Amino acid sequence: MNRRIHLTLTLPPRAAPRATGATAAVNRPSRVAGPGRVAEPSRISEPSGVAEPAREAAPGGEAASSGRAAPGREAAPGGEAASSGRAAPGREAAPGRPADIDRLLAAVRLAEAAGLDAVTLTDDGPDPAGLLARLAAVTERIGLIGTLPAAHGDPLELARRLADLDFLSGGRVGWHVGSDNPTGAARFGALEEPGRPERARRRTEAVGAVLARWNRRNDLLSAQGRPVLVWPGGAEVAGVADVVIHARSTAHDNRDPEHGRGERAGIARSRAFRTAVRATAHAAGRDPDAVLVLPAVTTLLSSTEHEAREVTPLPARRDGHRAVAGTPGRVADELERWVRAGAADGFDVVPGGDGPDALEAFTEHLVPELRRRGLFRDGYENRTLRGHLGLPVAPAGRRRAASLTGSR
Repeated sequence: MNRRIHLTLTLPPRAAPRATGATAAVNRPSRVAGPGRVAEPSRISEPSGVAEPAREAAPGGEAASSGRAAPGREAAPGGEAASSGRAAPGREAAPGRPADIDRLLAAVRLAEAAGLDAVTLTDDGPDPAGLLARLAAVTERIGLIGTLPAAHGDPLELARRLADLDFLSGGRVGWHVGSDNPTGAARFGALEEPGRPERARRRTEAVGAVLARWNRRNDLLSAQGRPVLVWPGGAEVAGVADVVIHARSTAHDNRDPEHGRGERAGIARSRAFRTAVRATAHAAGRDPDAVLVLPAVTTLLSSTEHEAREVTPLPARRDGHRAVAGTPGRVADELERWVRAGAADGFDVVPGGDGPDALEAFTEHLVPELRRRGLFRDGYENRTLRGHLGLPVAPAGRRRAASLTGSR
C-alpha cells in the first residue's frame, strides 16, 4: 500500500523561531536537539519582513483592499499596507511589527518551504482573520487556517470575512471551528460564557448559518469554491466537515475499556473513530473519501536512540494531542503504522519542545524522512488548500445539507 499523508501544522507562539529586531535567526541544527538540549546550529539569518513580489490589483483596483501588498510593502491586518520591516542588523523592528508577528511570519515561511499542506493559527493571540490577510500577502502556496469561534458574533459576517479572504488568497483559506474560549469570546463582546451544552448548540447553529451563506454566494468565488471547514470534534461533525481533527479528548480516550492503553490501543481507537467518521459522511450523502481524519499529535524529536530512551512522553497533552517521541526514524515509523492501519489520513502536528529548534527539527528532519518513505509528496502539486488535501472543489450552487443535529 502506498498512501500519501497530509500534514497540517498548528502554530502556538512558542513553536516559532527566534526573531531579533526585523531579522529572524533561523537555527538549522546540525543534529536534532534532544529534550532540554539545544543542537549546535549553523545560523542563517532570514529577513522577517520579506515583501511579496508585485501582484495584480484586486477587484476595484486597490491592491491594499485585497490584503495583498504592493511591491516593497507588506499587508497589515485589515488590508492596510505596512512597512516591509527591513532593518539594518542590530536595529529594532519598525513600530507595528512586534516580535511575535515576526516569529510567526518566519515560522510560516519555514512550513511553506517544507511543502506542508497548511498552518493553523490558534485563537490565543492576535485576531486570526487579520493574520490570515497578512500571511496571504507574503506566501504563495501553503494553506492558511484560522481558528475563529462559531458561537460568538454574527455568523454571516464571519462567513463573508472568511470567503473574502479565501478569494483574495487564491483559494488557500480554511476555517478551524474554535472552541469558544474566553479570549475568543471577549473579542466579540461576550460578558460571560454560557454552559457547555449552550455553547455547543450555538456553535452548531452558527456553522450551519456559515455554510448556508457560503452555498448562496455566487460572486467572488475562489479557485476552491469556498473555505475548507476544519472541525475538532466527534464523528457526528462528518456530515459537514471537510477535515475532522481527532484529539483524544474529543473521542475514545484512555478510559475506553474496549481498547485499553498503549500505541496499539491508540491505533485501534483512531481506526474506529475514522470508520465512524466515514460512515457518518456516507449516511449524509457524502463521499467518505471527501472527509479527512487527522489525529492531533505532538512530535518530540531527539538525535539518537539513547536520547530517545531518556524521553518519557506524556500519554497525551492537555489539549488532546498524542505525544510521539524519538528519533525522526522512530517517529516516522509510528506515524506510518497509523496510516497503514487505516487510522489516519494524515496528522495535525504541534512540534514539541520549548526551544526554538522544534519547528526546524520537524521540517528539516522528520518531513524528509516521511518523503524518503514515499509518505509525503516532494513539493506542492496544487495551488489551493483543497488541492493540497485532495478534496473536491466546492462549486457555486452546491448545496450541502447542514446535518448537524446532535453535534456537540
